[in-house]
This record gives sequence, structure tokens and C-alpha cells, in this order.
Amino acid sequence: MEEMVTIPRLEYEGLQNKVAELQSKIQELEHTISLMKGGRDSRTSSISPSQDIGRSNRISLRKPSGKKPGGQIGHTVHTLKMVDTPDKILDHLPAVCQCCGESLQDVESVTFIRRQEVDIPPVKPVYIEHRAHLKVCPLCHSQNKGLFPDNLQAPVQYGANIEAMSGYMSVYQSLPYQRISGMFKAFFGLRPSEGSVDTFLDNLAQKAQPVYESIRERIQQSEVVGSDETGCRVNGKKHWFHVWQTHLLTFIVSFVSRGYKVIEEYFPGGFIHSFYVSDCWSSQLKVVARAHQLCISDYLHPTLEVTALNEKLNQLLAVDFTKFHSKERAFIKRLNKHRQSIFAFLIYQNVPPDNNASERAIRNVKVKTFFAN
Repeated sequence: MEEMVTIPRLEYEGLQNKVAELQSKIQELEHTISLMKGGRDSRTSSISPSQDIGRSNRISLRKPSGKKPGGQIGHTVHTLKMVDTPDKILDHLPAVCQCCGESLQDVESVTFIRRQEVDIPPVKPVYIEHRAHLKVCPLCHSQNKGLFPDNLQAPVQYGANIEAMSGYMSVYQSLPYQRISGMFKAFFGLRPSEGSVDTFLDNLAQKAQPVYESIRERIQQSEVVGSDETGCRVNGKKHWFHVWQTHLLTFIVSFVSRGYKVIEEYFPGGFIHSFYVSDCWSSQLKVVARAHQLCISDYLHPTLEVTALNEKLNQLLAVDFTKFHSKERAFIKRLNKHRQSIFAFLIYQNVPPDNNASERAIRNVKVKTFFAN
């Protein structure tokens, strides 16, 4: 006869909760396994690339070009060339004869061989003093002061070139504040603090705002607009990068929400002139647009097969999916709701079948943010 074990009620309830948690986890893993067996990923379904099972960032998204590695035939060759008028000449003269030891100090050279090296001289900061003079009018004896430039607000401050270099190092080279500050110290003997670097970037952002606004307006008037979003960390808190792009322009913002609110704030009128290319995220599908195109990857551009493809899609969407998994039911329901947004790219020549361009744009800014932090 088995011995009965008695445990406290609180511990028993804890075990029950643990069992329920494990059962839920088992169901989730079983669903994941079914997806793996079915071969579903971002290329064959609405699953986002970030949710792909076994996804690796080391896999390149570029398609093979078929070209050999290295420089291609016909490409412009950039080689280091000599200049006719060097800034500095150093003569290296033989002092004695290598055969007999005779002095060659007073012997003129017959010819010489040239070699040049290109280097950068040490860069020293330039201190520019501004003096606002005071003059007294000889007629009315009033005092008149010279005016400082508007950008000079302190007795001593950093100049525009230092500000511009900070912006380049932060935004383009993805260096964090500490390394930017250290670079100025190592190369130029300057010691701008991390707070100063932050102020530089704020000033540059204000100067760039009119250009950024122009980009936003031009995107809103474009024929085809792609959009995407991805999670990110800003000061340790969850944010979202949102991107809108055309083949020439990219507009990216960081926002605390993934929802429709960000679209209302930056594009309140929607995209009434544009074919809007996005994934199946509900916020994107709510956007007012000329027409929508859902992301469809790995396609063959059709010619006479358009009618057949549409008919086949209608048959697939008409299947009885009431017994399917809840996620599959939701996916098919969404496709039926947005049926006209699936094959828009077959009808309109300039509309792409996917929003990969938006994903690449937002991936670039996310990689830069990762390395900058």
C-alpha cells in the first residue's frame, strides 16, 4: 500500500498553478513544432521576420548576383597617385661611397628617385575671439555696442565644425557619446563632455527639422509608400521605430506606441495619393490610402496568369477554416477582409509585392542604434 504524503494547502495550490503553466507552455511548443513541420515562416505566411524559427541575423537578405568576388570589369579604379607639387620635400643623400668610403658631401646628385607618402598633420584647435566694441556717438554722446553673432551665447563655447563632426560621428558612424568625447580628447586635445555632445545633436536636430518636414510632406504625396515598424530601446524603455519610405526618401520616428496613434500624429490625412505597402498589422491596414498592398514575398511576376491566380486565391479563402487553429483562423479572416489588398501589385506596375524596402530601412537604423549604445 502506497504511503500518502501530506503537504500544506498553499504549497498544493502552487503546484497546481505550476502544472497549468507547464501545460500552457506545452501547447505553445506543440504549435511551434506544427509550424516548423508545415514550413511556415515570414516568406510563406504573415509571420514577421523577427518571429522566424531558427532565424539568424548572419543570413544575408541579398540575392546572389552571379558575379565573381572583387572588382568588376569596367569599374572605376581608385589608386593613390603622386602630386607634382608636394607640400614638403625631404632629401635622402648618401654621405659616403659604399665601395671605398670616400666622402660625398660636396658631390652633386646625378638624379633621384621619388616616393611620396600622404599624411595628415596634427590638428590643433583654433580659438577665435569675438569682441563687441563700444562706441560713443560724438553728436548725442549715446553709447553703441557691437552685436555678437546669434550663436554665441556663452563667454566660451564650441564652434560649428565641432558640432557638425559630433553629428557625423553619432548619426553616420554610430559612435556613443563617450567615444565621441574621447575622440576629441585624443585627436584635438579638447574635452567636450557627453552632455555637450548631446547638446550638439539637439542643435543639429533643430537645424535639420525643416528638411525632415519636407521629406515627410513629399512622402505623403508619393505614388507608392512602404511602411514598417520594429521594437527598440530608448533610455532603457520599450519604444518603436516607425518608417515610411519611397524609392528615394525615408522618414523614421521613434514613438512610445506601436499603434495607430503615431500615424495620426505624423500623417493625419493618410495617404490618399499613394499605394500603401505594409504587412498585416491592424494599425497599417487602418491607414486611409488610394489602395493597399499587403507584403507578399518570394513571388514570380505574372503576365497572363493574373486571372488564374485571383481565382485560385478566391478558392483558398473560401475554404471552411472553423476547425483551424485560432491564429490560422484570424489570419484567413484578415485576408478575406483585405482581399483587394493582396494582389494590387499585379494590377499597378509601380507597386511592389512586399515591404522589404521598409524593413531594410528600419533594420539599418536599428543596427546603428544597437552599436551606438
